[in-house]
Amino acid sequence: MSSVVNKLTNAAERESSEAETLIAVKQLEAAALELVASCEDCTCYADAIRKVPGAYQPSNQMTDFEKLIEAEVNKVKGNSSTSVENHLLIRQFREAVWNVHHAGQPMPGDEQEDVLMTSTQTSILNVTCPLTGKPSQFGGCPRVLQVGRVTCDSLLQVEIDELRSSGPSAPDAENIEDLTDDEDDSNE
Repeated sequence: MSSVVNKLTNAAERESSEAETLIAVKQLEAAALELVASCEDCTCYADAIRKVPGAYQPSNQMTDFEKLIEAEVNKVKGNSSTSVENHLLIRQFREAVWNVHHAGQPMPGDEQEDVLMTSTQTSILNVTCPLTGKPSQFGGCPRVLQVGRVTCDSLLQVEIDELRSSGPSAPDAENIEDLTDDEDDSNE
């Protein structure tokens, strides 16, 4: 009888410990979401402040810069189509938590390639929105990409090299270009 009680006590302690860990992870996730939201707000304010000189109209009356900045912030936030839930840092956080107990297994919904942006003449098709990660029903995505928020896919270079080396089965494989260095060339 005492062994059953000991087993039940141990199981209860283990479940309690796991529940506390889960609560701590949820609190960390909430803090990470708050951090990313604050970062996005700061980015919006910085963009708005950069746009204020263009929106400023000199006049004889005093200018309420607070209202002017707030109007620009609202414009920037209105044009932004990013979601805190889909932010790279939040995704990395969730992947790290997932890998604690599921190392080597893809996260739910990650069974397919994340983002592939190519022409439709090859076997690789872009069927996912680059911002939301949701399947796209048509060839193009209506969302606006911002250069600073686009990250490089580590497997993209491998796939480009594979297409180049695939030989005659891929016509015009030489026309595949890596455009990441074009910005550096234009600044020289």
